[in-house]
Amino acid sequence: MIGFKNVLIWALLFCLSGFLVGCAQECGSNAIYPADISYEGHRMATKSSGHSFPHNSLESLKDLIASEVSTVEFDVRSTRDNELIIMHDSDTCSYGEKNVVISKTMLSEMPRMKGGFKVPTMQEVVSMLTGRRFATVLIDMKAAGSDSIKRFEDMVKELIVDHDKVVILYDYSDRTLRKSMCDIAYRNGIEVQNYKFQVICR
Repeated sequence: MIGFKNVLIWALLFCLSGFLVGCAQECGSNAIYPADISYEGHRMATKSSGHSFPHNSLESLKDLIASEVSTVEFDVRSTRDNELIIMHDSDTCSYGEKNVVISKTMLSEMPRMKGGFKVPTMQEVVSMLTGRRFATVLIDMKAAGSDSIKRFEDMVKELIVDHDKVVILYDYSDRTLRKSMCDIAYRNGIEVQNYKFQVICR
């Protein structure tokens, strides 16, 4: 009987902990993405659109804009020649017609995405978002070079003009990148968050 009670108690504790974690995740998520916001992450497209475009492509961004969502998020990486492009992974294995490592490849040598879609630069995405208004623009910054950081900040300033809130996400294990992103936040009055959506600096 004692063994059964112990098992029952542990089972109840396990269920309760799962419930509390779920609530915490939901509450944390709602702080960034309210329930009325349609959001599809770095895919830059909505499931409800019915269209299928490569992740982080200009075509998926156009589809997102047409869907009238409130939040957009994209990932920024740097090429070998310090050009900022939009790509989630460190290589093109999942999305490209051939696989290359982003940081070791010149922009001019960047392969197209599967289906013949062009890999967009950050400037192209910023230009497409100019004149439109999103409640939140989330930028997942994954390029740490000093030349890239300066050009990144210039484009962030362009986004601040049009959108209600600009938030930078970054890999919190990279301390050098953390300092650079926080410096940008201080100078421009925006937030920097880690991948747990905790505010690091503002």
